[in-house]
Amino acid sequence: MRLFGSKRSAFRSAFSGSPSSFSAPRFAAPAAAGNASRRQTPLSGARFEAALLLAGLPAAGREYHMQRLLAAAAKRPPWSVGDVGADPAEQLQSWWPLAAEKIAQQQPRGLLLIFHTELEAGLRSMATPLDLLNRVVRGVFLLRQGRRVGQVYQELERQLGDESLALAQVARVFVAL
Repeated sequence: MRLFGSKRSAFRSAFSGSPSSFSAPRFAAPAAAGNASRRQTPLSGARFEAALLLAGLPAAGREYHMQRLLAAAAKRPPWSVGDVGADPAEQLQSWWPLAAEKIAQQQPRGLLLIFHTELEAGLRSMATPLDLLNRVVRGVFLLRQGRRVGQVYQELERQLGDESLALAQVARVFVAL
């Protein structure tokens, strides 16, 4: 439910005030076709969550990776009650980024394994039912996982010295999901 600038508040404002204001609520006219239509179409829940997980990757090939990620998320087991705990929001307080010095010590193969592990954690979160892990906590967790995925990718790209080579290595991880 949107509170600020929502249809609901526009509806309420149409009926508050003088009797002459009792008219149909005024909503914005649909935008013309073109690039405005892209801004209006919201991502579905799963696509939005996948976009959060992939936020740290470069835009090149992100849509391809998103399709692979969505297919893999459907096959993953969800987190259990013991994994999530009584209050998932408390778990987010103890979240930490990957230590930069430990990542820098890894070889490219080790970085790809860390990359795979971070993606798997995100996939399991995407598969967890909302009654166990609500959408807000899941979104924050996936965004933070996306930052960790981005950290690993940046180090992989730095070590390999070539963005296209790093993207090819990452694509192999997505195929293996």
